[in-house]
Amino acid sequence: MGGARAGAGGPRISPRAGNLGRLLECLAPKPLSQTELAVASGLSEATVSNLVKLLVRDRHVVLEHSVRNGRRANVVRLAAHRSSWVLGVDLARSWIRVGLMSSTDEILDARAPIPHPCAYSEALETIGRLTRGLLAVRDPSSIDPVAGVVSVPGPVRRPEDDGAGRDLIPQGWHQTTNWGSVPLAHDIGEVVGVPVHADNDANLSALAELHRGAAVDSRDFLFLSVDAGVGGALVLDGRIYRGATGMAGEFGHTVVEPHGRACWCGARGCLETLIGERALLAALRTAEPAPHTVDDVVRATLAGDGAHRAAVHEAGLAIGTFVAAVSTPLDLDLVVIGGALARAETLLLDGVRAQLAHYLGRFRPYTIEVSTARLGRDGPLYGALLAARERQTDRDLLRIGGPRAEATTSP
Repeated sequence: MGGARAGAGGPRISPRAGNLGRLLECLAPKPLSQTELAVASGLSEATVSNLVKLLVRDRHVVLEHSVRNGRRANVVRLAAHRSSWVLGVDLARSWIRVGLMSSTDEILDARAPIPHPCAYSEALETIGRLTRGLLAVRDPSSIDPVAGVVSVPGPVRRPEDDGAGRDLIPQGWHQTTNWGSVPLAHDIGEVVGVPVHADNDANLSALAELHRGAAVDSRDFLFLSVDAGVGGALVLDGRIYRGATGMAGEFGHTVVEPHGRACWCGARGCLETLIGERALLAALRTAEPAPHTVDDVVRATLAGDGAHRAAVHEAGLAIGTFVAAVSTPLDLDLVVIGGALARAETLLLDGVRAQLAHYLGRFRPYTIEVSTARLGRDGPLYGALLAARERQTDRDLLRIGGPRAEATTSP
């Protein structure tokens, strides 16, 4: 995060408050030593030391004694205030999962199945019921979430793009629900009593992998999700890249075969027409028994069925060809594959690696690492919780940089 920030029309935030907010943002995923905090924030260790003293004084963080790399160190942790719980919602094709997370990383979660398609009113009622159930587990006075994020398996419009607040774009998964374009985040917020923001499930899975999964050692990577559809996210310099309209990372609709099969989006030869659920099921339509979902394909693959193994290997080759085309101009060092197909593990990854080795040749001075997502189906919910914590941190930043903040170039 560079420089001081403020919302449109909001209070002016001083450079010092901006740096304080940067530290809070770095601490949102996990506690860090002051040395680690300096590296993560890009600030000097001296500046971090002075800022941490201010944050301790105002009770935003606490210092704990720990051992890092065999040496004693002070670890900085966000303070566990009553307001430090956040809400996450994973809205999937066949289930809804709601989670609450504290500043000490305690997570409470509950899940309920939903029909497909699911009525909009039923989805909202289920989210409300699950949330009330979680809040009832503890003394209500000890849990008071202040921010929430909902993970959605499809394109999400940037909030500022539509004054009416309709954050779902009526294509893809949204189209199959017959919801149209609705103010999902606003309506969930009304149900749970917490301000809620909507984001794409692949973006949130990538955020989770960045902080706690396969991408903790990478700052520039591509996340590809292969399930009923094909989605993705792009992380550049340690941050989710969203593009001009919030649609960055929709890799499933990148044309890889200009004269290939027609895609539901109107184009031909999209990546989804090669590796998405419809493509896999079509390739295996004569198999006995015929699969009905990507999960079925993976189960038969892991059981050793030759036709299913061949289909998964071909999908890996297609993914590798696509990744080779985008990794060089973007200078990526990692690709993380999530979704149901990722559970095929080695067979899928071998195809990806084979194509990368073939197409990248000697041009690249290093190898692009390929991994499956470590968080699996927990990724969207955990990413939603992390994103909600970041939004809570932004609120703390505005409070720190409120009317008393002065314009200054000090730390």
